[in-house]
Amino acid sequence: MMPPMLEAEQQEPPVLITDCKLVQVDHLESMLELYSQAGEAYSIALTAELNHALSSMLQLATQEAAWDLGFTTDRIVLADEAAQFVLH
Repeated sequence: MMPPMLEAEQQEPPVLITDCKLVQVDHLESMLELYSQAGEAYSIALTAELNHALSSMLQLATQEAAWDLGFTTDRIVLADEAAQFVLH
């Protein structure tokens, strides 16, 4: 028998995020707003650490997927030798 919390989590259908926006609240804080297919909105306050972590995961995911997005940047964000992680 599963713990009650796991049973409740399995009854909820997954949320399909179809849009997201990065909203600057002030010069120090930003929010990540996620919008679901069902019209629900979720907001996540981004601390400096969370912002860094999400940016790193996005960079790793795009490298792993080998998407040719054509982005250019004037600074190096993630060196190839630093990308030793595998996303699952």
